[in-house]
Amino acid sequence: MLKTAKKYNTSFAPLKLPRDLKLSLPIWNHIGINDNAKIRYNDRWAKCQRHNHLIKTVKDMLIHITINNVPRHHERKNCACTQCKEYRRIGCQNPKECRKAGRKIMEALGDKWNPNIDSAEETTQHQNLPQDTTPFNANIAIKNHLKEGFRIFANTSELDEKELTHTRTNNQCETNHVTTYTDGSCTNNGYENAKAGSGVWYGQNDARNIAHKLPQNVEQSNNAGEIAAVLLAVKNTHPDDTLTIKTD
Repeated sequence: MLKTAKKYNTSFAPLKLPRDLKLSLPIWNHIGINDNAKIRYNDRWAKCQRHNHLIKTVKDMLIHITINNVPRHHERKNCACTQCKEYRRIGCQNPKECRKAGRKIMEALGDKWNPNIDSAEETTQHQNLPQDTTPFNANIAIKNHLKEGFRIFANTSELDEKELTHTRTNNQCETNHVTTYTDGSCTNNGYENAKAGSGVWYGQNDARNIAHKLPQNVEQSNNAGEIAAVLLAVKNTHPDDTLTIKTD
């Protein structure tokens, strides 16, 4: 998946994210974790958060670490408040330390990705621009779906001018409409022995159907499998065709 993405300069690079979409992102191996943060995804507390608290998203983690107006709550191992009792009932041996580890992950999120931080609009002044030039708007925010955040970066000096100006002539055939279904999966997701794959399905016994195993030198995760499946569908479609991808 990463090799294909690199080939086409594709990455998830939204300029701005609204809070609800920040909350919907997977918390494990989060793309927005600061590089210098020492986050351990397979230590005792990360395993507890996944298996006992069933934490998957940023929203799940935020709920887990938040203690608001809980009667009799004290930050200690044997706290007798109702929330800490419930945590111990489901298998969490030390709710205080478990929440502390969760806060460390949340604090490692960059400002752009942290749901508790409202990224201020950039106010860069564009001066001395040539006439009839439109400055880039750095405050464009994703509004509806995470898929809007995938971007393809191109080096215009390497593009073929003929490709840029190509249009379909009247005597060419009409555009084909291709519909495909994509999915990704991963066994032992979040662990060192994880193995991920992708699937692209066009129809029963369709020769174009693809089952792809992600190579070991790329991230092995369910999310990687999902993205790889979409990239494979795009790569497998003729550039003149209209492609509809149905994915979960």
